[in-house]
Amino acid sequence: PEIGVAATKSFTSQVTILTLIALMLGALFAIIYAISCLVAVLFESPIVSVLLAIGYWVFCAFLAIAKHDLPIMIEQMGQQTGDRIEMPVALTRSIDGVYWALPKTRDVSYLVAETVSEGREPPEIVAVTRKSRPKVDYLWSGLSSGLATLVLLGLACVVFSRRDY
Repeated sequence: PEIGVAATKSFTSQVTILTLIALMLGALFAIIYAISCLVAVLFESPIVSVLLAIGYWVFCAFLAIAKHDLPIMIEQMGQQTGDRIEMPVALTRSIDGVYWALPKTRDVSYLVAETVSEGREPPEIVAVTRKSRPKVDYLWSGLSSGLATLVLLGLACVVFSRRDY
């Protein structure tokens, strides 16, 4: 009986982890699919749709780097040179505004990494990983990404309904 209980618990935990990964990857797919649909109905070209969807994904990733990593890099450069270097306020606010308006593909990647590694890595590695990963509010990130995805799909539906094919 003890072996059966342990096997059931391990099976249940593996199924739970795989379900969470599938849900998170599904969310990432939904974001890319939404922009692909909008571009497809605007330009009526599958190649343009795929290329612009990939470009949009890369743009969102670079935007996340600018939001999370750029201030840290600038601070480290200032420490190395001994100067006090700060990002211009207008640039910081611009990056923040665009970042929160667009879906956060990198935050979904962080959430997948954090969920998969939870309880599976030694505490020392988890501590180092968490220090290098920026603080992300996953609830707000998920809500804003979901809203942006719905807006993109809604725009695609409106454009599609007004086109005469």
